[in-house]
Amino acid sequence: MRTHGSSIQVLCEIRTCCRQLKISGVTLHSYRYAWAERALKCGYPERFAMENLGHNSKAVHRAYAKRALMKLPSLEEYEKAAEKAEILKAGSGN
Repeated sequence: MRTHGSSIQVLCEIRTCCRQLKISGVTLHSYRYAWAERALKCGYPERFAMENLGHNSKAVHRAYAKRALMKLPSLEEYEKAAEKAEILKAGSGN
């Protein structure tokens, strides 16, 4: 189970990654919606997605998974951007 402290840590990590990748408008909440939607579209077992997001009701989980309003890049696009950001990060001495 996540604690408030670990949620803040995850939020900081998401903000840092988004800044490095020059992505704006991502919040922890929007990330959860997007994750739920992508899991649904990719055929990830609903039971596992519910457990990962802490949902106890299938109805709540399904509504949550359908509410995401953001378009995610393909995995290949994301990996290229992440690799580029990691190269830039390594080159900056951080």
